[in-house]
Amino acid sequence: FGAPEEKIETYIDAALTGTDLGQVDVAILACTHYPLAYEMFRRKFPRFSLFSMRSIIPWANSSGLPTG
Repeated sequence: FGAPEEKIETYIDAALTGTDLGQVDVAILACTHYPLAYEMFRRKFPRFSLFSMRSIIPWANSSGLPTG
């Protein structure tokens, strides 16, 4: 993303304010730029099943990003 990881985490936290994360077990990272922060989501939410563009849409893997 070009921003420090701490700043990105601040945005994630703000977006999830008021969300009961205890009720969440799956997250769909449904925007084309989310694969760039996939590992950050994985570290922040280790118990979630994460799905992103690169694991759902075959052509998204052509970027050379690792699949996950």
